Amino acid sequence: MQSQHDQGQPYAQSIVGSKPKTDGGDNNHPSIFNNYEGSRVMVQAGVQNVNGHIFNITSGGAAAKKKKEINYNIPLSFPFRRNPNFTGRGAELEAIDRYFSESTGSGVSIYAITGTGGMGKTQIALEYGHTRYEKTQFTAVFWISAMTEETIQTSLVDSMQQIVHKKASEYSPNPPNYTSIAASLRISQMIDENGKIKCGSDAGAINNIKSALFSWLKLPGNDKWLLIFDNADDLNVQIDDYFPNETGHILITSRRPEFSDYGEQMEIDGLDRENAVRLLLRLVRRNATESDIENATEIIEKVGFMPLAITHAGCFIQQLNIPICDYLQYYERAFKEAQSRKSRIGWAYRKDTSMTTWEVSFLEIEKQDREAASILLACGYLNPNEILEDYWQDEQQLNTKIQTQEKDKFLILASYSLISRGQPGMFSIHPVVHSWARERGDDSDRLRAIGNALRILGPKLRLGGKLNWSQWDGQGERRILAHMNVFLKHSENYSFDEIFERNGDMSMGDVLGAFNKIAFNISFLRKPSEAIKIYRRTLVCYEKVFGERHIDTLETASNLASCLADEGRYDQALSELQKNLTNRKTALGEDHPSTIKTKCQIAACLRWQGKLDEALIILKEALDFHERKFGKNDLSTIQIASGIAGTFYKQQRFDEALEAYQQVLISYRAVVNEDHHFVLATLKDIAGVLVCQSKFEEALKTYQECMIAQEKSIGKDHPLTLQTVCNMAEVFFRQGKLDEALKLYQECIIAKERVLGEDHPWVLNTVGDMAAVLFQQGQYCEALEQYQRLLVGRKKFLDENDLKILYTTHKIGNTLYMQGKLDEALEQLKIVLVGREKVLGRDHPSTLFTLREIARISQEIEKKSPPCI
Repeated sequence: MQSQHDQGQPYAQSIVGSKPKTDGGDNNHPSIFNNYEGSRVMVQAGVQNVNGHIFNITSGGAAAKKKKEINYNIPLSFPFRRNPNFTGRGAELEAIDRYFSESTGSGVSIYAITGTGGMGKTQIALEYGHTRYEKTQFTAVFWISAMTEETIQTSLVDSMQQIVHKKASEYSPNPPNYTSIAASLRISQMIDENGKIKCGSDAGAINNIKSALFSWLKLPGNDKWLLIFDNADDLNVQIDDYFPNETGHILITSRRPEFSDYGEQMEIDGLDRENAVRLLLRLVRRNATESDIENATEIIEKVGFMPLAITHAGCFIQQLNIPICDYLQYYERAFKEAQSRKSRIGWAYRKDTSMTTWEVSFLEIEKQDREAASILLACGYLNPNEILEDYWQDEQQLNTKIQTQEKDKFLILASYSLISRGQPGMFSIHPVVHSWARERGDDSDRLRAIGNALRILGPKLRLGGKLNWSQWDGQGERRILAHMNVFLKHSENYSFDEIFERNGDMSMGDVLGAFNKIAFNISFLRKPSEAIKIYRRTLVCYEKVFGERHIDTLETASNLASCLADEGRYDQALSELQKNLTNRKTALGEDHPSTIKTKCQIAACLRWQGKLDEALIILKEALDFHERKFGKNDLSTIQIASGIAGTFYKQQRFDEALEAYQQVLISYRAVVNEDHHFVLATLKDIAGVLVCQSKFEEALKTYQECMIAQEKSIGKDHPLTLQTVCNMAEVFFRQGKLDEALKLYQECIIAKERVLGEDHPWVLNTVGDMAAVLFQQGQYCEALEQYQRLLVGRKKFLDENDLKILYTTHKIGNTLYMQGKLDEALEQLKIVLVGREKVLGRDHPSTLFTLREIARISQEIEKKSPPCI
């Protein structure tokens, strides 16, 4: 039986139906348009478009025109249910609307939603399809699974099946004529007696379905359709082969950011704060208190506002019936479980969880470039923000082709939305992807990733020696230190032996050396307690593998002693140094420079203990030896002389200190440039002595000379230059010129924050200096605010019993006392007393001072208390 199209009828007429001829078909089945005179039916597109299209029919030249509406309305049939917990995204939905409404022309309008997995791209498309269909903005919305070419073809068949069902429903209450429907849709012999399309995987049949669907989409007036291509992540699939060219709308969801050439593209991020909290609390299903809201805010910040991760968190809290405040403990300790929990019924994310949603993309990346995959896993042990691509670049590599190939690794990762490339040469990773990268594998995978991260950090960290301040990069240091902190947090549970065994191209010396570099840089930031932990671990390993007298073992012990001294643990530091000195004498000899250096370390430790005469004897012996062996103008000799001058200063022998520093300055100028760090540092030492002699104008002049030289050599905003400005502010403070001092401190804080960040130790030190000025001015509220900022900032870097923490807490207690808040002041000083007794001992002068302060305030409180009756 020939189709109506084959009989020569217009396709528009055949697809909407006509009265069958008397010699074929079934006269009992109604059609949309009937021509009882048997004359030619002329179909002309109308101008109105309400819920379909209006056709004007002229029969036999009759003057009267009959109008009939063609119904293009196809009921929705999406592969998964609408998300009842869909929250927010109003701006994103409106952006899609705006683009489609503003698009003009005869071609199809294409809009792509891109972003990393778990952000809710599919959920946005699903909600958009539902709401805009309900508003009759679209009369037909078809869902195309674009994961592979096969899923696309299957979805096309499903879409055509929806049209068949719709046309079959028009026969009601009579049974549908599927033969006629198949013919009208140009898929003759492809629909069985039950109305089901039969095409299998035959390429010809699939092409027929595709052509038939496209023909239906381009019917006159049928321009209110939307095709949603979901999960178009495989760029090898020629998705545009399945785009109709007619007027209509296509919405794409993909992790790949390469769809901007097709049309408009929107990369989505997490939910806004308000809607993220609302989603979590809705899933938890309990009346939220203010405390719950605060804890929910912490959770959504931790998971980077990602809808999938928030949904996991809500299900976990609800199913385990735990307090909201407990969730982050599970997240940190059991990420897989905390981010795999799903609702038992109605899970809105297909089969995806945070543990599986990125795995497919990762495995595809691994097939294309294993090094790119290993970069991603190593990033799980770095700070997820501000990762430089240059960390993986060989600085000696000048071959442009190879450099381009290296850059392509980051292109692959960005192409699957596993990293986000922002500023040139820099990228970041979403917090949940960051956690997933660590947790996806087993211990072997993690240990290899730790090894890769060590290879990245090692060359970027310095180990000992004087820092070349002329090449110092504050932002670069801040980034590296942030990476270092994350690395230590997530690698601490693995031994050096385990790291060594899983990274065959690294020697044990490489592993220990890299960790020693990390410890050294931590100590440079004035975080001695953390550095001590690392040095103790590496020292045990060095002694076991290389022996007590190996040079690396000796250097590690020396660095450990320096950190112990920095923390005020002088007895332990001296014990380590004495042992180190004995081993150096045995291994290297009495007169070896490093042996003499260890003696100078011992002298410095004695000086910190207040044993100045003993320190001076050792330094003078070391100076005599160095002058004889290396000469007076050797840098090591001059440094020892500087140590002697510093000891005079500590003894308050200011005239001798000044003379000694002036001689040191002459010696330095003989061997290094005028703007060398040693010269400028000595100028500042001289200025410090002048301040103690109350020669304030001379001191200011010396500081200014130093500052001018620093501005020329290292720049106005360099931390060392700014520190010299702070020294000048201190002179104003000592002179009683508090306004001038306050102004300089405020300017320095702003400049240091710009270069170093708000919580850098050097910034916090200046905050403390400014607080002291405010305290002296009687501005106790302002001083208390600054001291509290100092305490909060220092607690991020230091242990609660660190001497700097205790000192700051003491200052807060003093300020509260001056405000008349005696009970609060007493509480703070008691905290200080406990800490100082633990660190310094009960008989230390600082401990005894705090004890006297507590006794004095306690007496005042007793005097104010009413007598008992």
